[in-house]
Amino acid sequence: MITKIVNISSKEQDKDGNSYMNKQRFPQARVSIQIDNPAYEDKWLSYFDSVGGFVTKWARGEEHDIEIKENGQYLNFKPLKQASQAMVDSLKKSAGQYNAPVIRVNEGLPQPLPHNEAEVMKKIDEILVGQKKILQALERIEYNENPLINLDEK
Repeated sequence: MITKIVNISSKEQDKDGNSYMNKQRFPQARVSIQIDNPAYEDKWLSYFDSVGGFVTKWARGEEHDIEIKENGQYLNFKPLKQASQAMVDSLKKSAGQYNAPVIRVNEGLPQPLPHNEAEVMKKIDEILVGQKKILQALERIEYNENPLINLDEK
């Protein structure tokens, strides 16, 4: 059923302060919603999602396709596998972040990061060489030697 969220609450701990965990002991968040449906007007529906998961990012006023199940005294919901428009928009936004030019700062000037694998590997190698030189300098300081000479010898 496609329904509009009237209220939403997300909590990572129960009323005693214990973190919600799944069977594999990964942290979870309990997402509780009230929906715009006369049959569930004053009732809260619950769903457990991973911390930072898609359902934890839902907001009041959004419409989502959910399935509702009674579990004893509780009402649970689960998002249906069909992509809601909010999910599609969120995925497009995420994809756009990865396709956007990535910026790094080098000597105070923003520069685009390389986009091909060879250039990325070259940059990683430069970083590793720099780290090696720093470690060599620190080692020389430890032995009371001049840290700035013959860095490539060790």
